[in-house]
Amino acid sequence: MIDQKLLGKKIYVLDGAMDTMLLAGGVEDPDPERVNLTHPAVVADVYREYIEAGVDIIRSNTFGADSLTQKDFGLEKKAADMTRAGIGIAREAADAADAYAGRPIYVAGTVGPTSLSLSLSAQLGNQDGEEAVFQAFQTQIRLLSEGGADLLHFSAFQDLHNARLALQAWQETAPETPALLTFFIGGKSGEILSGHTLKECYEAVRDFPLTGFGIESIEEGNVILGLVKDLNAWCRFPVICLPGAGLPGDASSHDQKPIVLACDLRKATRRGLLNFAGGGMGTASEHLCAIATALQDEKIRKIQVGQWQKKRPRVAIEPVLGDLRQTPLLVADALRKAGFDIPSKNGKKDPDLLCMGSLALPGLLQAEAFCRQLAARNADTPLLLWGNASSPRHCLHVLNALYPHCYYANDIIALTDSALRCATDRNAFEAAEQARYRELLDQKARSLNNQNIQANPLFKNRTYVLTDKRFLHSKPTFSLSLGKLAEIFGWEEFLSDCGCPRTRSRSKVKRAARQDALQAGKELFQKLIDTDAVHVRVSVRVVDACNDDDCICFIDRYKNDEAVRLPMLRQEEDSPLVTGLRGRFSIADFVPDKSFGKMGPIGFFAATMEVAQEAVPQGDETQAARFQFLRKGLMKAAIRRIRDTYASILKERGGKGFNIALPLVGEEACPDVSLRRDILEHLPAPSALGITLDGEFTPTPADTVFGLILFHHHACCPVLGEISAEQWEAYRKKRGLS
Repeated sequence: MIDQKLLGKKIYVLDGAMDTMLLAGGVEDPDPERVNLTHPAVVADVYREYIEAGVDIIRSNTFGADSLTQKDFGLEKKAADMTRAGIGIAREAADAADAYAGRPIYVAGTVGPTSLSLSLSAQLGNQDGEEAVFQAFQTQIRLLSEGGADLLHFSAFQDLHNARLALQAWQETAPETPALLTFFIGGKSGEILSGHTLKECYEAVRDFPLTGFGIESIEEGNVILGLVKDLNAWCRFPVICLPGAGLPGDASSHDQKPIVLACDLRKATRRGLLNFAGGGMGTASEHLCAIATALQDEKIRKIQVGQWQKKRPRVAIEPVLGDLRQTPLLVADALRKAGFDIPSKNGKKDPDLLCMGSLALPGLLQAEAFCRQLAARNADTPLLLWGNASSPRHCLHVLNALYPHCYYANDIIALTDSALRCATDRNAFEAAEQARYRELLDQKARSLNNQNIQANPLFKNRTYVLTDKRFLHSKPTFSLSLGKLAEIFGWEEFLSDCGCPRTRSRSKVKRAARQDALQAGKELFQKLIDTDAVHVRVSVRVVDACNDDDCICFIDRYKNDEAVRLPMLRQEEDSPLVTGLRGRFSIADFVPDKSFGKMGPIGFFAATMEVAQEAVPQGDETQAARFQFLRKGLMKAAIRRIRDTYASILKERGGKGFNIALPLVGEEACPDVSLRRDILEHLPAPSALGITLDGEFTPTPADTVFGLILFHHHACCPVLGEISAEQWEAYRKKRGLS
């Protein structure tokens, strides 16, 4: 096997064109792979010349040794013999080189694209043709791997469909063998024969764990250097460049001089653009000698995922239950495209990375509990926490103290970048993250010293809704009919989730897809109504409360007049409300301050949904996804129904200018998921809801939300953003959390 660690320390030089060397050696055969059987000694001499020229990797003479290509010569039954002979000759030449080369010589088993191009119009939709190509790839890859190939080279592909099939065959047949992939570029345009650009080719194969990706051509190095530079901007694989010797002058020679070709490649290496170099069409041993000499001690391109090229890094995504807006599928898709493997629920053993988060908020306590679990079993796997649940400072002060390998990213893009940096060099990644955290702490300290902003804004008396008996009531567990929820269901959000957002495009295809998704969603909704497969239950309570030291304080009449204090977190950055007021706000600000001597209403609610298992679509992934979007929309409709109910009560009592806001527990304004326990305890007849919470306050059923109801002239959900470790510790003490 090729030493993965050396990919970031030296430029590997591949050999040149086999057919050019055979022709120079006096062997003329329109089928170069047949020479493996007819003149094996000549092929061995070619390898010896290349090794003496200074190459590190020799490629087996098996480019067209597949059954489909050999069928053109009537030799399809000999294809397997040609492959065995070709890899055998190369393996013997590499092993024999130990005596005179003074360096390891690797053998790349060459796999060509076959003579059947699946993207040509005549082959589109030809399942038999696709299966034949796939089988040809599988057979050749298996023989090359069994014959001792150190790596595979999928060479000079001009059809993207063929390339993907080849890589799929590789992953099914010999995934443990590293692989290189090069596309054949015919000119400056950067397009292959099937019409795809080089970037489109990369995007189509980036989910495969390639050891190298690049181009080969008949064009000289100066022609394709621009393509190599562009490729470096977005390619995360080691980069390969195999320029040709130019257009042929006669039957056995090409125009490009060896020293010129070598100088062109050296221009690329001096900019740090390459990891593999070599010769394309028309190059011979003299070209490779000049290249190997010129590239000694040149600058190597930095590897993005170097240390894990033998296998795809495994990332285990830890679920954040009870969060309606969790999007693990988006995270998994982004990481797969970056070259990571996302195992199934039953395949999370020994992951290389752990990931936890959502587009909303995993609770701070849930993240802490998970860190404690990792520390208890002496784990050292990096944990990437993403979303707005915490901040870099919280990771440093709290989570790192519990588990020293926890790091923070604020969105999916940052998460993917962090995962790639960790995969490249974990030690450097962790050191850089710790340094970044400390710099953020210093910035925060300087910011607090220079600010003089009122931390606890007090609203005027007239901005509060004061005690009214129509508010102070409880509504024990009741059911919401799906028919009523259908009236306020957010179909636009459903269509957006399905990938069919509202658009001004006149495209008939987009409009038809949007209409089809809407029709399918409504049919599925009606089926749930007809079968009575979904039940939504809600419980609500409104109490009379005040704010005492950022705590919502009220007397629970259901529990022998127990005095209840629910601490709330406060923003630490100056923030505007929708009205333009600025300050650092807390949910506790929306009930009258204790000093006013007045009380005001605040509500608590829980909504849960039970779904019959037989109602979940099976087998059809599209319908299953739509069903999940329906579930999400139903819960949002239930929350909207609660808001509308109290909005009408507020309107009846003449509450002109007052607003209602429903911050959800576990989201931006109220990230502490332990409040679910308190809300459940103080709701009327909580057992009737059928909700249970585990040790991490994760609810069952999973489709469950808890929230507060705010009544105020400026009612809103103040996003907390980053909070300091000092406030978090003070909050924990108020809450009595361990």
